[in-house]
Amino acid sequence: MGRRRILITGLHGTVAPYVKKVAEQQGYQVLPWPRNLVNPDNLEESNLFLSRMNLDAIVHCATGSENWCGALAHFAYVQNIPFVFTSSVMVFSDHRNGPYGIFDPADSVENYGLYKKKCEEAVRNNNMSACIIRLGWQIAELNSGNNMVAFLEKQQRENGFVECSDEWYPACSFIEDSAMVIMKCINEKWCGLFHLDGNYQDRFTYAEIVEKLKKKLNKEWIIKVVENYSHDQRMKDDYLPVIRNSLHFL
Repeated sequence: MGRRRILITGLHGTVAPYVKKVAEQQGYQVLPWPRNLVNPDNLEESNLFLSRMNLDAIVHCATGSENWCGALAHFAYVQNIPFVFTSSVMVFSDHRNGPYGIFDPADSVENYGLYKKKCEEAVRNNNMSACIIRLGWQIAELNSGNNMVAFLEKQQRENGFVECSDEWYPACSFIEDSAMVIMKCINEKWCGLFHLDGNYQDRFTYAEIVEKLKKKLNKEWIIKVVENYSHDQRMKDDYLPVIRNSLHFL
């Protein structure tokens, strides 16, 4: 029997490279989506490409149209293979406080939140066995890319300090933990909507998290604590048998 084959989209993005690493450690052959060769919004091209790949699973992390989400979800449904779509806490507005449960309405009116809501709807409409995981702000130990540490490094570099609210309770997780849970969803064929938030139980403020990261990573950030943003953004999930996130051990 050959290696299991998994399509992971968004390999030039934030989360997907970490999912790729975990998948390869588990023996998967990871296949990318070559956008330079296959237009994801061309249904005929996409279906032909997918049909030739002999896939065992799909993880969709890339940005792209909701039609692409729907097409990938539908293909996974027809082939009866696991499908995971990574969504975002940004589907919730900051007009009300969390912790947000999976049955709370996604009420964002901002562009990114609306986009993720539409993608979730496209996935559900095409595959009732799909797994949708909403993620918070990702924490990686890299100084570049779209993650909390890179954002803090940029603030320190440009402003000479990092500004952190002690009244904001962000939804966030270490990116390695997120990748492990995503592959757990694939391997155990979970279906439905889940929330992954490493800060749900601990309820650290943003200022506390930054202070802990400064110590853990031996950074020279000058932390300026402010009260300019008050919001409990945490997500809860009573159904996700999640690995206790590393945030707890900061």
